[in-house]
Amino acid sequence: MRIERAELYELTLPLLEPFIISGGAVTERRSLVVALSDDQGHTGYGESPPFDLPFYSEETLASARDVIERVLLPRLAGRAFDSPAAVDDALSENVRGNQFARAGVETAAWDLEAHARGTGLAQLVAARLGVEPAASVACGVALGTARPPRWRGACPRRWSGGTVASKSRSPPVGTTSRSARRATPWRTSTCP
Repeated sequence: MRIERAELYELTLPLLEPFIISGGAVTERRSLVVALSDDQGHTGYGESPPFDLPFYSEETLASARDVIERVLLPRLAGRAFDSPAAVDDALSENVRGNQFARAGVETAAWDLEAHARGTGLAQLVAARLGVEPAASVACGVALGTARPPRWRGACPRRWSGGTVASKSRSPPVGTTSRSARRATPWRTSTCP
């Protein structure tokens, strides 16, 4: 694959309801989208979704944007690669960490190859791994730090059928110290 054009976009999605975490409430989700286009007119997309602040990982939206724009995309534009793995080799050279930034670009390379071959990304990755592609993938829902009564009300909106378990560690109401949060045992709640 020869990468003719490499572009970076920012996407902002408003959340239907705030996601409340220990650091505050999140009302929108910002992300970076990488688009790689080849010389045959195919385009592949990848997402780099670090948070604005480094509470989840050391990488942030701003740091990922900087690494993608100044370091990673210039390594690809105008070059030919044998495979997405070769793209990842180019991205990894002399770059420590920055997993979100690299994943966004590498995923775009995989998607580009899938489009060029006229197949789906799941089928391409499964073929490379020597396995059958899954028809579906189980996933969970993050409910933030809302109290368990709110979870019980939220569960029917998020799941249909089955029982889903969730782990939580909520300190007593009004407690804000880190030591109190650390001392609070984990509880398990289930959504019928």
